Amino acid sequence: MSRIINPIEYLIKSAEQYPDRIAIKDNRGAELSYKELKETVSKIGTAIFNKTEGIKHPVIVLCERNVESLLLILGTVWAGDFYVPLDAKMPETRLAKIKETLENPIVIKGNKNTIEELLNGVHNIETPWEEIIDQDLLYIIFTSGSTGTPKGVTQKIASVLDMVDSFSDTFDFPKEMVTGNQAPFDFDVSEKDIWLTISHGGTIVIIPQTYFSMPGQLIPCLKKSSVNTLIWAVSALRIVENFNLFEDVVPDELRLVMFSGETMQPRTMRYWQKNLPKTTFVNLYGPTEITCNCTYFIVDREYKDNEKIPIGKAFRNCVVEVCDSDGKKIKDSSEGEICVRGICVAAGYYGEKEKTGNVFKQDANQDKYRDVVYHTGDLGKYDSEGNIIFCGRSDYQIKHMGHRIELGEIESAVSGMSEINISCAVFHAEKDRIVLFYECKEDIKNNIIDYLKNLLPKYMIPNDFVRMDKIPQTVHAKCDRVLLKKMLENGEI
Repeated sequence: MSRIINPIEYLIKSAEQYPDRIAIKDNRGAELSYKELKETVSKIGTAIFNKTEGIKHPVIVLCERNVESLLLILGTVWAGDFYVPLDAKMPETRLAKIKETLENPIVIKGNKNTIEELLNGVHNIETPWEEIIDQDLLYIIFTSGSTGTPKGVTQKIASVLDMVDSFSDTFDFPKEMVTGNQAPFDFDVSEKDIWLTISHGGTIVIIPQTYFSMPGQLIPCLKKSSVNTLIWAVSALRIVENFNLFEDVVPDELRLVMFSGETMQPRTMRYWQKNLPKTTFVNLYGPTEITCNCTYFIVDREYKDNEKIPIGKAFRNCVVEVCDSDGKKIKDSSEGEICVRGICVAAGYYGEKEKTGNVFKQDANQDKYRDVVYHTGDLGKYDSEGNIIFCGRSDYQIKHMGHRIELGEIESAVSGMSEINISCAVFHAEKDRIVLFYECKEDIKNNIIDYLKNLLPKYMIPNDFVRMDKIPQTVHAKCDRVLLKKMLENGEI
């Protein structure tokens, strides 16, 4: 049996096995069976190939939450090129910087007009993807750069194939998988939705973004489409709890719920466990630079508010270790940097040799051949069972009143308060003050202080408190710490 060397083979195989099964659909009523999907993607891929006049070319897909955007992503792979998914609403200045980095990309918009234009005039199907090997690039995800210039994380085909194999070997996916896609296509979490679902011959249900900001229709949408698999950001699960959405409708067909992106609050986890007792919950961890996730932890009990849910242990064919400043594994429960080695590690930042070298480093344990270890900048430690506990970011570690403090530890403590939806601790270095932003219906500063006195030493209790109706978030549904810090420094708060 020949092994798969291109993920487009997942599509071909599923189209053969399940030609009439719905492969993708969105809320506008657009949907395609696997047979239709393969036929359409082959034509779009041929058209893109004719546009680029070659293979291994960057193709920017300006994505919306629709079937058309996914067709263009798959079509790019068919064309033998690598896709660069970007938000269609991205500011022109940021788009210009990315285009400059890529030098000569093709840019296509994820809408009906683009699809019709590409399909028009395609008569003979080309198969340029057959010329691609698994060491070629599959996609580039652009993340924020500290200098203001976005960094393009490059992922090889082999890394994504390994991710699909690892997840498939580790978890019991439903026989007829129906995935509720929450992550935007320019966010690496969506890569799991796409390739895992297609490899299992499942259905991808693209959920409108508005359902997460005005969530009244969110759970009915899952129920109506018989969604049984979720791979969501923690913030999305928190929305369900905050609005008590299970009070009216419970999506009891859910069998597998995976979450990542930030620390899961035990309170939110208990809410989901209580309402979905037959569902398996998995805490995933991993930055964009390691092909979505490198560790997992199956949540097998209820956790108390003062406990941390582990991020677990490494997937197969991957080494994840907590290391000291010399890159050596820490063997006790001391805190250190989480470092990752394996095929999951990205090929680096596109066109950025210096930035790549800063975090993709030679393995400190041997010097006889090239062996890359990715230094995540995340802090962790081992528990008594060998699971890794996430302890925050190294760049969120501050020095305050002579003590080293993890801002994430403050947020974790605050998460136990039922009145607060979400919190974000920011350090105002110039004034040497810790500021806690929190979402709540009313000002409860004194309540927070009293609550934290029982959990944290005095020097870790925030100096200032800012109540907000809505804490600003990044496009990937995480607290926008950079914006909050800038607002503090500019005196806007």
